[in-house]
Amino acid sequence: MLPPDDLYARLELPVDCSYEAIEVAWRALLKRHHPDIAGPGANAVAKQINVAHDWLSDPDLRARYDRERHPRAVRGVRSGRPIRESAGRDPAREASARTMRRRPDDPEEALVRHFDRIRRLSEDELDRLTLAETQPIAFVASIARFLPKERLRSLGTVDRRVRDALPRSARWDAPTRDAAIGFAYELLLGPFLDEHLSEPFRERVRERLARGWEAAVDQPRYGPNSTAVAAALRRLATAGAADLD
Repeated sequence: MLPPDDLYARLELPVDCSYEAIEVAWRALLKRHHPDIAGPGANAVAKQINVAHDWLSDPDLRARYDRERHPRAVRGVRSGRPIRESAGRDPAREASARTMRRRPDDPEEALVRHFDRIRRLSEDELDRLTLAETQPIAFVASIARFLPKERLRSLGTVDRRVRDALPRSARWDAPTRDAAIGFAYELLLGPFLDEHLSEPFRERVRERLARGWEAAVDQPRYGPNSTAVAAALRRLATAGAADLD
């Protein structure tokens, strides 16, 4: 039998939330309603949270629940596919991902350096950023309510600080702005996501938040043809009317 109430409401999530958001909400709410913190009376709430996670983290059960409880809901494209813990795990890759994510710096200090790097973007980097893939900003919005207060306050300033750091010509270019914001979110929320997402969920979120920025910034110019492209641009810059014709 299907649970009688709204499982998404139990996890404080929208109906079209991603599987990663379900994992974050489940862990964050269990911490908040753990009997050691909220008292013995929280046992019932913790059980309800676990039931909601059991249904919504399983793709088959979630599809069945949605058909019965949300048949008219407009379902957006979820960021990613469900991942079963027992399928496709690679311990070596997970260990490598954990090593890569070690952050010796305070997130706020890392953000300051990120905004300074935005101010120093070259024309080539800005050009590549215009082709960046859309970042999963909706995922960050869906988990914002579970963040510590100080992280939530910082999160609210990221958009403005990115726009202020970008050149005026790039401030309203959506791919450029979102790539810079996505990387800022990864720097700011990394420790929280490390704590609330297991692999491979965590690595998938990191890759999506950071890939637009990392693919465009501090990269060789246009790959293996860098020298040839640079020479062609110099030739075009000095071309006369007859050459151009």
